[in-house]
Amino acid sequence: MLANIAEYLRCPVCFTVFLGCFAATFALTPLIIRLAHRIGGVDDNGFHRKIHNTPTPVMGGLAILFPFLVVVAAEYFGFMGRYQVPVAQRMDISILMAGGMGMALLGFVDDVRGLRARHKLLGQILIAAFVAVSGNAVSAVGIPFLGIIPFDTVPGLSMFMTVLWIVGVTNALNLIDGMDGLASGVAFFASLALGAIAALNGSPHIALVCLALSGSLFAFLRFNWHPAKIFLGDTGSMFLGFTLATVSLMGAYKAHGAVLMLGAVMVLGVPIFEVFISMLRRHLGGFPIFSADSRHTHHRLLRLGFTQRQTAGILYIAALLCLVAGVMNVALPMRSPESFVPLAVFLVTIGGVMVIAGYTKSIESQFRRRPETRRRLAFAAYASMTLTSDAEPLVVKTLFDLMCEELDLGFVEVRFDNGTKKIQHCSRNKSPLHITPHPTIERFSVKSPDGSTTEVLYQHRGEVAEYDQQIVGMCLANIFEQYSANLLKEVLEVKEREELVWGGQVS
Repeated sequence: MLANIAEYLRCPVCFTVFLGCFAATFALTPLIIRLAHRIGGVDDNGFHRKIHNTPTPVMGGLAILFPFLVVVAAEYFGFMGRYQVPVAQRMDISILMAGGMGMALLGFVDDVRGLRARHKLLGQILIAAFVAVSGNAVSAVGIPFLGIIPFDTVPGLSMFMTVLWIVGVTNALNLIDGMDGLASGVAFFASLALGAIAALNGSPHIALVCLALSGSLFAFLRFNWHPAKIFLGDTGSMFLGFTLATVSLMGAYKAHGAVLMLGAVMVLGVPIFEVFISMLRRHLGGFPIFSADSRHTHHRLLRLGFTQRQTAGILYIAALLCLVAGVMNVALPMRSPESFVPLAVFLVTIGGVMVIAGYTKSIESQFRRRPETRRRLAFAAYASMTLTSDAEPLVVKTLFDLMCEELDLGFVEVRFDNGTKKIQHCSRNKSPLHITPHPTIERFSVKSPDGSTTEVLYQHRGEVAEYDQQIVGMCLANIFEQYSANLLKEVLEVKEREELVWGGQVS
């Protein structure tokens, strides 16, 4: 089986496709950067959960999408010689192209105009269902020691597993796209591994598709590596997630049809781990499992003192080990005594990431704080519903006072209309003499539903633990993300001040 991979390494067509996609993406990316600035596809700095410091273009996925479509079309129309798509599988390639463009379009709209999370999820489900009903439903799962287990015994299970797999991987890539070079680098390793798996399984056209992706991603890293000049954006992360999930099925045809092999799961281990650990810690900590936060693995490593490049390097090593485990899992006979080795490598890798990122201690601590966390989140939900255009000034003052009390803040200030208007409120209760105000004034920005920007500044009443700082920031973001600047115009306007007052009520 390994001879198949060696044959690809010596193939001129493979080198041409890799270098051609590399050159195309390298040339297209500067053009996409200029286009993003022109049409407003820019991710502003300072927003809640963002770690970059300057406004950065998104939509980088377009520079990867276009070369990909050219290669797939060339395969479809028979311009790739022995790598052309077999007649029996041309429908599959058509589905891959249509679904990839659909996901990229969905992400493009979100990058430029913004989409509600539920609308974006609905679009992802519809595209994944389109893949499933078109003959690419997961019909079985391959597990070491147990062999291939079919899903035919349960009606609808194949459809459900296909949608779950595609939507899950799509959002997993989107989840790790929060730091320079992370998602694109992990996707680069994954595309190489899935190409190797397709080669081992005798699917040369899928292997060539993966090689095209890896060439484009390698070029894109030149612009996405820290400090990034452009991000993948939802355009890129959703397109890549969908494509990797779909080719992992198309490159693993067995007697049962499309088989979800454990090797493919291992290859995508880093983003899949992020999904599971995020849902677990949110549930145990009392958060909604689908809520957004800034406590992902890359955030944790940054807070531990690693630089962005070091953090990316750590997760690249994890992705590379997952690549080795995934390819070994496919290369070794499923029921052989050695088949436990890839699984052991994979589990040790994921366990190492958990230890380095400090998950073992933090999850236990979050579980103990669960009641307090849920109380603060409930207050944030109440506050976001109360701040409306018809709210009386007294209600707003009372709510801000409760905000300071519940979140233990010395003051909170909200600026809108580009800082020309603001609400400023200080704690009613004087700080006890033995408590020193936290020296740092925290600030972040959120985009309101009408597209305007609201800046929030606040100061803790005393020294607080890092976990509490994160909870307070999340609660304030939950409140003011729903707080449109249009709703504030009828409430309070406060004159600009040079200093922020500690103690006493100011409004």
